[in-house]
Amino acid sequence: MRVLYRPLVLVGMALFILCSAFTANDWQHQHDEGVTFDIAIGRIETYEWEKRGQAVSSWPGKPELATDVYAALSGADAPSWGEVMDALHEPQRMPHPPLYYLLINSWARLTGTGTVMLRVPSMLFGLLTLLALWHLGGRLCGRGAGDAAVLMASVSPWLIQVTCFLRPYSMVLCLSLWATVALLRAHDDDVSPKTRLRLRAAFAVLSALGLYGVYHYVFVFAWHGLLMLWLAWRGPPEQRAGFVRAACATMAAGVLLYSPWLPSQFAHLHDLTQSTYFFTTDTPWMILLGPVSRWLGRFALAGEYSNYEYQFFRTAFAAMFLATYPFTILSFMRDRRRDLNLASLAFWTTIILLPALIFGSDIVRGTKTLFVTKYAFFLFPVFLMLSVRGVSAIPARAASATVFSCWMALLLSGVLSPLVWHDEIPHDYDVVTTAVAAHDRPGHLVVMSSFDRRYGLPLVLYMRDKDIDEVSIVRARAAQLEELIRTVGAGSRYRRITLLNLETTADLESIITDQGLHMWPASDLANAYVIALRSNFETKKRHVRGEKANLAGQGLDKRMLILEGIHHKTFHGPN
Repeated sequence: MRVLYRPLVLVGMALFILCSAFTANDWQHQHDEGVTFDIAIGRIETYEWEKRGQAVSSWPGKPELATDVYAALSGADAPSWGEVMDALHEPQRMPHPPLYYLLINSWARLTGTGTVMLRVPSMLFGLLTLLALWHLGGRLCGRGAGDAAVLMASVSPWLIQVTCFLRPYSMVLCLSLWATVALLRAHDDDVSPKTRLRLRAAFAVLSALGLYGVYHYVFVFAWHGLLMLWLAWRGPPEQRAGFVRAACATMAAGVLLYSPWLPSQFAHLHDLTQSTYFFTTDTPWMILLGPVSRWLGRFALAGEYSNYEYQFFRTAFAAMFLATYPFTILSFMRDRRRDLNLASLAFWTTIILLPALIFGSDIVRGTKTLFVTKYAFFLFPVFLMLSVRGVSAIPARAASATVFSCWMALLLSGVLSPLVWHDEIPHDYDVVTTAVAAHDRPGHLVVMSSFDRRYGLPLVLYMRDKDIDEVSIVRARAAQLEELIRTVGAGSRYRRITLLNLETTADLESIITDQGLHMWPASDLANAYVIALRSNFETKKRHVRGEKANLAGQGLDKRMLILEGIHHKTFHGPN
């Protein structure tokens, strides 16, 4: 563990913890994270408006205090492991394999579901990722380059965002890197046969855990297999047959450990072609320079920025790539590869096969998952180490230090900018919670068009994080909306109504089949508006995009606010 005695590594780890903690504290819950809550922690009960004592739909319910709704998401009554496993086999649950869900399920029972605490496991995986990068950086980028790899990764916007994203990608990134460390080390000349056997066993276990993390790990696993075969072919002729047998046995061990979940793996690969959630609208042949540049930009930036910031960062990163990557190319020239042993050279020779495998699968299935950075997660450390190798190859030490400092400043600015300028680029959830929090008191009814795990649940979690706890919350379908307004208007319990119409158009015909279950049509909202006016409610209707002001109004008179176009936040996809 000599790595922990290196001051720059400790500085990198401290920077990573600080950046991750501040980002998590400012986190806005995202689309896919609701699926994690739904499967591993608990569902929101469907509190639907009752019509004359009987629910319009088959789901009975009534408005509940916000604190009672939040209680279902506290982790205290999280499902058992058996219930989590059952949920993962339900169709249309958009699951991954079980490892991460079981981890989060256990962690939520232990610590609760506070926004920062729930992300501590991912932060720990992030720290282990930094240690793996130190090993790989020194091996693949030159002597002493491990420290530079750790420092650059510690302030990478993409790694920070993945760490805070309540999905398995931080975990599988860590597992894939350590599996790579074990595989390369097992092929070093100075390793004893007993140690080599242990390293191969560690690789098989780490690979199986990665496969139990996300389905797309299968491409990393396949590339690792090809890497081992390449090493066997390039090894001494008298050892070639033994290395091939060892490679096959190691891969077979990983497959055997994963075999209980293989049927679900095959079902998932089939589902890739059945849903446009996997971006089947455009085939990979249509991905040209523009989308590729945006894809690389996602690996560099990850977060949301104002137009001015985005243009600045895009230009700055392009300049840094142009200043660094010519030296990266030069570093692979024959006379400059002395720092690479056979295993390390095999890594760089075969790494192109990883995106080729994903791209080939996309071609066959008509998808474009390669261009979604969370699916192509292992390419992040590849681009990072290519950058570190380029910086290390700059001949003049002063010039190399200057370029490295510019990389660090640019990456750290990319992490801090969304935190510093949060108020200048408010998300729709900020507008909603500001309006609701202005009158967080009894007598305020918040009506949502959906409690679905992908749309309603992330917004409810954000309301919880903003300490909105005295309002009442209910979900109403379009068919229930008019009766709800009419009933509230005739009573005296609620003096304020806020209607939240969640925008799900982007997912129409992809992962939802009935948009009417999650959005109110304009005609129903218009009727609700008229009924509210007739019931003496002062009524406003606003589209949240671009709004910053308090929209709730003042005073104690009867008021109704309709907020439309509330978009959920998503982790960056193909564009």
